[in-house]
Amino acid sequence: VAGPFGTQVLGDLGATVIKVNALRDPWWHCTHIAMGANRGKRSIGINLKTAAGMAVLHRLVERADVVHSNMRYKAALRLGVDEVSMRAINPALIYCHTRGFEDGPRSDSPANDQTGNALSGTQYEDGGMSDGGVPFWSLTSMGDTGNGFLSAIGVIQALYHRRRTGIGQRVDTSIINAGMLTTSYAALDADGNGLPRPRLDGMQRGISALYRLYETADGWLCLAAVTEAHWHALVGALGHAELSSDARFATPQSRSANDPALIAVLDGVFAAKSASDWFSLLDEHGVPCEISDEEFADHFFDDAEMIAARRVVTYDHPELGRFDHAGLQIDFSDTPGRVWGPPPLVGQHTREIMREFGFADDDIDALCAEKAVFETMSVND
Repeated sequence: VAGPFGTQVLGDLGATVIKVNALRDPWWHCTHIAMGANRGKRSIGINLKTAAGMAVLHRLVERADVVHSNMRYKAALRLGVDEVSMRAINPALIYCHTRGFEDGPRSDSPANDQTGNALSGTQYEDGGMSDGGVPFWSLTSMGDTGNGFLSAIGVIQALYHRRRTGIGQRVDTSIINAGMLTTSYAALDADGNGLPRPRLDGMQRGISALYRLYETADGWLCLAAVTEAHWHALVGALGHAELSSDARFATPQSRSANDPALIAVLDGVFAAKSASDWFSLLDEHGVPCEISDEEFADHFFDDAEMIAARRVVTYDHPELGRFDHAGLQIDFSDTPGRVWGPPPLVGQHTREIMREFGFADDDIDALCAEKAVFETMSVND
């Protein structure tokens, strides 16, 4: 996912992205994973195991700014799409490689989001295992998508460097890098203050009484009262002024020392009303909180606010029909991004792209006939 996602980010920001697809099962490219990481791209189908197919690829590389590879590097070497081979064709090229592991014993091992989460400590930290919890399997793909984001940032930096110097370079990112980035605040002590870092509890509900999920009469409320002002506002909103004068909770230090007792008190308080009632009351008093909405995914794509802010986009897919997708997540005042269209079918733009790169229709027909390139494949092929 990392390579497709990173290039999708670049496409949203205005890059022209050509996806080189292999002659393989097109069903994979209609999964929700592929659909979520390939919008706005054009697809050319090339059989890289043929000399004629490689010649087509080389013509694309001659004019490319970036080659972005998501395969294990040994596979790239076997196919001849490694950095040295690509930059021999275009010395100013940026070659980006999103991998699973860093250089070392595991550099050529298969990897994915969850194995990266295990190795980087994400599953341990998010599972509250230091407090008796179990490893946490997250459905949010922070390793893969994080790796993709890192690659997009790296490519932009490399392009900026090339603009100033004329020199291309290699950009390497990994799932482990992304995992370490997203867990860094949880995995490190604050420098020099001697305080232990906060750890998630074994129930995976929070790291303290005031930074925690609470079960209400009909759902869950996320409380994030992180300052002393928030604490006093919370006490007022709850209607429990006695908590402020309780010696166990009077100061941040005493609250920390008596955290289990405060959790027990707040558990009982929050259970008395609905999540929406608590949200309205706490929000009115300036206490940071939010309802943990189990139905959010069901109404996200129909939310008027999300649609108006372009956080949601809808387009027609040639085989799937209406397709809803999370939209642009970065706003620019003068150079807004754009979603260029749905994810492509495998080989959908082969002829169009080859014409742009100087191939005549007769040449394209001949290359298709010898299976060096191929045009649109559907899930029904």
